[in-house]
Amino acid sequence: MKLPGCAPLKGDKPAAPPEQSGRPATFMGERSGAIIGIFALLCAYMAYVAAPILKPIAVAFLLSLIFVPVVRALARLHVPQRLSAAAIVLGIVALFGSAVYGLSEPAAEWLNKAPTVLPEIESKLRPIKEPIKLLQEAEKRISELADVGPAEPSGRPVRERPDLVYLIVSGAPQTFFGAVATFVLMFFMLASGNQFLRKLARAISTFGKRKQTVRTARNVQRQLSRYLSVITVINFTLGAVCTLALYYLEVPNPILWGSMIGLFNYVPYLGAMVSVTVVAVVCLLSFDHFWQMLLPPLTVGLLTTLEGQFITPTLAGRALSINPLAVFVFLFLMGWMWSVVGVLVAIPLLASFKLVCEDIERLRPIAIFLSKEV
Repeated sequence: MKLPGCAPLKGDKPAAPPEQSGRPATFMGERSGAIIGIFALLCAYMAYVAAPILKPIAVAFLLSLIFVPVVRALARLHVPQRLSAAAIVLGIVALFGSAVYGLSEPAAEWLNKAPTVLPEIESKLRPIKEPIKLLQEAEKRISELADVGPAEPSGRPVRERPDLVYLIVSGAPQTFFGAVATFVLMFFMLASGNQFLRKLARAISTFGKRKQTVRTARNVQRQLSRYLSVITVINFTLGAVCTLALYYLEVPNPILWGSMIGLFNYVPYLGAMVSVTVVAVVCLLSFDHFWQMLLPPLTVGLLTTLEGQFITPTLAGRALSINPLAVFVFLFLMGWMWSVVGVLVAIPLLASFKLVCEDIERLRPIAIFLSKEV
């Protein structure tokens, strides 16, 4: 017997640990899972609300990872990190500005053609539309036979579609300030070097946790930097090859479409599909013969398939291969939260999260779930 405020007697049995009582361990597991789920939902909501702030940070972080090896190589040649970071950022700004200046005119021409695209496509697809029209008429007759009464008017006002040019112009200031913030943040990230890791190590008191955190951060930085560098070279090469192919196939504005293909290729699966679709529409509007319409999108589809199935897995490695289901879910989630920027940065962010989970023992089940290997 144990009295209050007294030490337990010699014959008393110790209380059973919580895991032996059955329910508490299960309850604690369910409780921790619920807490993790609530935390994930809160993180998604905060990422959605703070999108104007987080988008430049994420893009600057990923761009800095691409050029970290260049800064380190120049540091071995006794070039100051601030100088090399400034040169890299200025070079990217010059390249980006020249690309926008050179591609703005053909892009504006295609934007001006946008109102006449649908009627022109309709006239080109008129031979194919005849069987579809017959099916639509048959469906209409069947629906009339099955209709039991007059349809009631909905009374909902019809919303006018916003003008495309107005949307682009209205979003220009936000895009400009986002680009400026991205380049400024990228400069400081490249110029700081390993200063962030050193401060992070000082902030952690326990030596074991400090060592593990620094090792995880360096591993993520090294692998993600290599992955992004290889992917960037592959996408640039793919865009150049597609530009040459479209040029020889006499597709108008091949540089514009080759640049689009290289940029969209950062988005797995969906990027190649969108590129082939856009090239097919361009060829449908530009040519009259069937093979001229068909050959360019087939060529682009073949090149993107070779890149996605053989070249990228061989050069980038399978360490960062991710489950296609997780890819699509995260793409749609990031597209909903951050629109086009979210779609472009989704896979690098997901790959970095997978690398962190692989280095932390408690999070390895998440890494196994995200992995493509069975």
